[in-house]
Amino acid sequence: MCVCALQTKEQASFTYDEFENMALTNPHGMGMMWNDGKSIKYKKGYFNVKDFYDDYIAVRENPKTQEIAVHFRIGTGSNIDVANCHPFPITSVPKRIKSKQGSCDVGVMMNGVIGKSTKEFSDTALYVMKNLKKYYNFDRRFFLHFNKRSKMLFENEIHGNRFILMSKEGTKLFGVGWSDYNGN
Repeated sequence: MCVCALQTKEQASFTYDEFENMALTNPHGMGMMWNDGKSIKYKKGYFNVKDFYDDYIAVRENPKTQEIAVHFRIGTGSNIDVANCHPFPITSVPKRIKSKQGSCDVGVMMNGVIGKSTKEFSDTALYVMKNLKKYYNFDRRFFLHFNKRSKMLFENEIHGNRFILMSKEGTKLFGVGWSDYNGN
């Protein structure tokens, strides 16, 4: 399964060795998204740990960065390429889903398998375009507005997979199996 992690500004940065270890078992691409207080920025499609780590540290040290999420991918049937690395903006436009970097209103990362993939699009990319886009069209901050019942229904839909949904107003973790790393 992929590795994804969320860090707040107050938490210590990951070390290079930690990134290297995450990439050992998840070698099919890396990406990050962060909240700068205005929008969600993202970069993905890294296949070199040093390049990824250097950019991660630059983002972490930027005083505008409020929180950052990182993702290390293991492929599940789709191409191993930039387009299928996480994160993804919530959109139904394939060109935006495949983009290497940009900004968006809501960014998504996922750990698990949430349906079938094609060579062109991973299961997560397809889920974002087909399912999350419907939620987003109804309420752009749907994940921040879930009541107890809505959250339960959403978590049943994602079948135990773990999602990070991030907007400038807040970030939420969904699914089971999240754990603190070193108490953080």
